[in-house]
Amino acid sequence: MSFEMTPKSLQKICRERNLYAHCPELNEILHLQCKGITEIKSLEAYTGLKAIYFNSNAIDSLSGLGHLVNLRSLYMEQNLLDDFSGLEDNLELTTLDVANNQIRTVEGLGHLKKLVQLNMTQNKLETADDVRGLLELESLRSLDVSKNKIEDPEAVAIIKQLPLSFLKLDGNPVIQKIQHYRKSIIAAIPTLNYLDEMPVFPKDRRCAEAFMRGGLEEEKKERELIKQEKREKEEESRRLFQKMMEEGKKNPAPKTIGMNLKFKTKEAIEEMEEVYGYEAVHGHPKPPEPEPEPEPVVEAPQAEAVVNEDNDDEDIDEVAETDTNEVKKALSTAGSDDSYEMVMPYGEGAASPNKADSPDTSDETAVEAPVVAGPAPPPPAPPPPPPPPAVQHTD
Repeated sequence: MSFEMTPKSLQKICRERNLYAHCPELNEILHLQCKGITEIKSLEAYTGLKAIYFNSNAIDSLSGLGHLVNLRSLYMEQNLLDDFSGLEDNLELTTLDVANNQIRTVEGLGHLKKLVQLNMTQNKLETADDVRGLLELESLRSLDVSKNKIEDPEAVAIIKQLPLSFLKLDGNPVIQKIQHYRKSIIAAIPTLNYLDEMPVFPKDRRCAEAFMRGGLEEEKKERELIKQEKREKEEESRRLFQKMMEEGKKNPAPKTIGMNLKFKTKEAIEEMEEVYGYEAVHGHPKPPEPEPEPEPVVEAPQAEAVVNEDNDDEDIDEVAETDTNEVKKALSTAGSDDSYEMVMPYGEGAASPNKADSPDTSDETAVEAPVVAGPAPPPPAPPPPPPPPAVQHTD
């Protein structure tokens, strides 16, 4: 089933390929290969196209491309073309592929001054007149006319006049008729870099030119000259290397590992320093380590005595109770408790709790009670034990 080029069908293809469906003038490339197209049309709105593919269709004419004034590349491989008519307005073409068509002569391309690449493999070219139109293509650098039916050596002579860098002629009967085909082509086209299926090296060009000048003997001399130049070049390289080695011995560079430490981790660099040494890794001696800064002296705050006024009475009672127990223990060792009367001191000028009932004993010697101070940090050394209290013998 053939595909008819209509604005709607082209819009559908643009949507399928994520192109500009509603602004066709913005599209720069269009793929229409393998659609069964027989006629090119409906491209008036696609004025921005720079490359279009019509490969593997049934197109027999290039008419319908006149509106594509910005077209650079046109691919028409495997169609039914028999001439180049229809490209009069496509002056910007640089690549034209008409391989595997029915074209019999190169005519109607003289106005394409920017055409660089032309592929005409598997067409119907035969004589020198069929390829003479190639001389009008001033910018042509790549030509493929392989697998045609060229039999006339004059056709090859015409092709030799082109400043080509790429040429394919294999598959034509004329190759069998030209002696030293490859050498003659290489010598005739100085700009050629690729011929048929093989590149052209500078050595191949020199040998081919020598052969064309004086035959096989001249080619042998040229080959010997190439070998001699190669040996001299190798000797010069060896001499320069030896000179570099001698200069290096006179002015030895610092022994370094010679690796980029920028992408090394800190652990890897430290490991390398342990194995090779600091100077070998970094290229300079290790700098002295800076002296550590003295730590600032911070004076401890003076401890203040904390007096708990609420517990002063409790502390005094505990001390009094402790002294009473010691006195009782002393009396038990001295004699019977009934024969002695213990007088508790209360300090100088202090009154006894039972002053009204007790006789006046102001003349008697009294023992002062020890003064108990409140706790204060840091705690002082414990005071020595108090002397035993005075004991009076009662009648």
